[in-house]
Amino acid sequence: MTPWSRIERFIVRRALGTLTHVNTTEPLAALTFDDGPDPASTLPLLGVLEAAGARGTFFMLGRNARRLPDMVRRVVDGGHVVGHHTEDHPSLPMLPRAQRLRQMRLGMEALGPLATRFFRPPYGHQTLFTRYDAASLGFHVVAWDVVPIDWLDHSVDFMLARVAEKMRPGSILLLHDVLFDALDPSQADRSRLLALVQAILEEFHGQYRFVTVPELLRNGRPHYENWQLVGDREFMRQLSPTQLEV
Repeated sequence: MTPWSRIERFIVRRALGTLTHVNTTEPLAALTFDDGPDPASTLPLLGVLEAAGARGTFFMLGRNARRLPDMVRRVVDGGHVVGHHTEDHPSLPMLPRAQRLRQMRLGMEALGPLATRFFRPPYGHQTLFTRYDAASLGFHVVAWDVVPIDWLDHSVDFMLARVAEKMRPGSILLLHDVLFDALDPSQADRSRLLALVQAILEEFHGQYRFVTVPELLRNGRPHYENWQLVGDREFMRQLSPTQLEV
């Protein structure tokens, strides 16, 4: 393979691929949190992270960030990174293109000067078309490779076991400091999430250092995948009925 073809291959992967983890031998991993911010859950989470010297990446909803600019600033001042997660959490493949672009633009604009180009599509839902839209706006799409399933009523032990099974150097973990939507209101309680993060930090103390996604990228080679995932329309209607009325 010629140097030019390698460059072309990287550009295509970077533009149309989705980051899932970083190839590295360094004992690093990234904790990422979706759907916030919210003082009731984000503030206690920051306390847990910072007490352990850990840093996170927060993919925030525009409507929450716009309502709580001081909270966004608090996250950044703590050494964490904010990415964006659309304006109000629709499944992007289910929207017309103009609405998809508007969702992505508004989500980033809400973060103001604290915005980064890191973007996570709600539910991880993407098609080649939505991925192209994100690339056209210059966004670096970030997914994950470790999923504790913290949005359901699983025990902390169950979720920690899932993390232990999948964790490797360069992993990106999917977590939620807030839940935008839930079929059962009890799942919106983030106390179990706080306990899980505390358990992760204790379990892997001395084995891993938990860093932001940008720092993870500086210490390895990004792994991009052709990530295409479309949600079931009827299930999505149960979660967010008004968002499908387009």
